[in-house]
Order: sequence, then structure tokens, then C-alpha cells
Amino acid sequence: MKDVLKKIVTRLLPLSIRRKLFHPMIVPTDYRDEIELAETVLSWRASKNNLDDAFWSAELRKFAHILDKGLQRCDCEPGHSSDFFKQAKDCLMEIKSPEYLNDDSVNWAKEIISSYEKFQAEDKQASGCEEFKEANCNFAQIDSLIKTRRSIRDFQNKPIQRADLRKIAQSMKWAPSSCNRQTSKIFIVDDPKLIESCIENNSGATCFSHKPPCFMSFCADLRPYLMPQEMILPVLDTALGIQNCALVAHSLGLGMTILNWTHHSRQQDLALRKLLKIPSHYRIVANALLGWPGHGAPTPVRKSDFNAYTFVEGE
Repeated sequence: MKDVLKKIVTRLLPLSIRRKLFHPMIVPTDYRDEIELAETVLSWRASKNNLDDAFWSAELRKFAHILDKGLQRCDCEPGHSSDFFKQAKDCLMEIKSPEYLNDDSVNWAKEIISSYEKFQAEDKQASGCEEFKEANCNFAQIDSLIKTRRSIRDFQNKPIQRADLRKIAQSMKWAPSSCNRQTSKIFIVDDPKLIESCIENNSGATCFSHKPPCFMSFCADLRPYLMPQEMILPVLDTALGIQNCALVAHSLGLGMTILNWTHHSRQQDLALRKLLKIPSHYRIVANALLGWPGHGAPTPVRKSDFNAYTFVEGE
């Protein structure tokens, strides 16, 4: 009787409601939003109607990445990762639009699938071993870029060319991401009136002497993540990309100030989403203001090395 009742409940009730019935839990209010978010993501994944080409592309990149890791070993044997190969092929079949089918990362995944197929046919040349590519910049240059970057609070009344904004935004794609999912997306605003509205809905946008010429919202598509185990990964993946953007902006002579979004209200979240047309399945991780510095900023002293890292010795 219990099994019959469970089947009826499973068929009639949404996943989020079923989980609450079968796994009841009382939590403090402060944690409720995060739990509801994880449950919402689970519900999205449970229905194909909520899954589009962007989702299937991210899933395809994940499974192709797993296959690629095996091929990179150079000593792998045919027969490995056959389940992931099937899942990659299934994801590719779900992608419908020419725009996504011709996406660079999707074409890369197709090549990985093809290499895997060749490798299964005992073609050892299909493995992914390549020569290590050295950087064209040296440590001193990177060290200087990192250490001279500042959060600027005074911007010149000067627009930013979209060519520069594209360079900054494109650097996001090259940040590491968990299983190469590449779920991050930037919503960019360079319209003065819209920027002002965005600032009004971001409590961390304070102490600026002039209006900045650009507002950026860094977001992550939550649907490709397995909740709740991967709750932190969308933030981590996006944060790695934000650092890329901040350093590229600095290299172009621009200043980027990251805005705290952790204290936003639900009303602010809804308002910013409406202003920037951010879909509900994207999490707003952080925002930023960008512009040409009116002047520099003092360097906050960093903590001592002994408090920043430690070498752990074996026994």
C-alpha cells in the first residue's frame, strides 16, 4: 500500500513538493532562499520543457570535457568512459538551433566525440596529447597587472568603446569552469539612464564621485549544476571569470569595481532582472561598474605571507 501511495504522489505532485513530503526539514529563515533555489533548479532539470539549447550545450561541454580528460592521458585504453560518450551524443542530439549547432564550443565537443570514436577503433593518433604552450608574458608583467589593479571610485566623463567592452567580456570565456560547463554570462549596460536604474537597485554601488559609463551583471545559468551538491560551483565558476575581466580592464587602462550583491533584497533582485532581462534560471553572482579612472586609489596593505599560505610537510 505504501509503494502504491508513493507512486500516486510521484505522478501527481511536483518534485519540490515531493521532496518536502519525503524529507521534511525545518531551517532558519536565513537559509530558506538558498534551499528554495536548489529545489527550483531540481524542478527545472526534471522537465525537458525547461531545458533549451543553452542547457544542452553546457551539458555537452561537460561530457566532452570528461572524454577529453581521458584522451589527454596518452596512455588510456579503448573502452574507457563509454557512458559519458553516450551522454555526450545524447546532448548533441538535443541541440536544435543552427546558432548553437555552429557554436565554437559545440564544434569542439563534436571533435572530441569524433576523436573518441577513432580512439575506440584503435587509432592511437586520436589521443589528445599536445605540446605545452608557454605564455607570451613573463611573471613580472603578470605580477604588476595583478598588484596595480584597483577598485576605482572616480570615473571620467568618457564613454567606453564597445570594442573594449567586448575584449573584457570575451576574457570571461577563457576562465576555468567546472567540467568546462561555461555557464557564465555577462549582461552589459552602457546606456546612462539604464545604468542609473541599475545602480539604484544595487546597495553596494556607493561612494562614486561621477556616474560610471558601464554597468555589468555577472550571472551563471544554474540548470547544468547538480543541486544541492554543486551549490557553490556557479559562484566559483563566475568569480574566476570576473577576475579575468577585472585584469583585462586594467590592462586596457580601465577601472572595474566589483559590487557586493550578497545583501540584495528580493525586490532588488526582481527589479534588476527586469531591467536587464535576466532569465530566472540565471543567478546574479555579482555586478560591477566600469570606467576610465579619474584618479588612482590607495593600495590596501595585504596580510603577511605567513598568514596567506603555508607549506604542509609530509610525515
